[in-house]
Amino acid sequence: MTNQELRDWGWSREESQPYHNLKHTSQESMDIYRGVGAPVVQGMSLDQQLEAAKTNFRELGKTSQRLAETQMTIEEATMHLINAFGDPLKKVEEQPKVVQTCLNLFRGQAKGSELLSAYNTAWGLLNSVTEYYNHHARVVDSQSHLNSLWMGGKAQKQQQFMNQLVSVYAQ
Repeated sequence: MTNQELRDWGWSREESQPYHNLKHTSQESMDIYRGVGAPVVQGMSLDQQLEAAKTNFRELGKTSQRLAETQMTIEEATMHLINAFGDPLKKVEEQPKVVQTCLNLFRGQAKGSELLSAYNTAWGLLNSVTEYYNHHARVVDSQSHLNSLWMGGKAQKQQQFMNQLVSVYAQ
């Protein structure tokens, strides 16, 4: 790629520098990359960005491992689901569809729920919520469903639920 092509995409590098020392030069190019979900920090070299991504990925792996090692009863799972998506004043049978479906998925109806890492674990409960939003929640059209899963309300609900489990079990 030529230096002109790099500039056209909002990147810069010194002629004598290798490509891994690329830097963002425009807000527009940063917005393009943010739009596809890649966090970009102005002034960070590509090496620094990759190292930050590797660190985040390692942390996610450690968190996932802690959740997979955390045994959970059906009562605990019910409490977490009601706390996140339901009404604590209602009986379990009267809770919204998300709580009911996630409980059924956690009890063994989810894909992979028989695996040791998922069976009656916090990781299995998180996977139940993820499966609900990915495959069981109401869908208007495929494009809005995908947008919601990646950056919208469904993504926020899943992230909030993961934060709830992590704060209790994986810190």
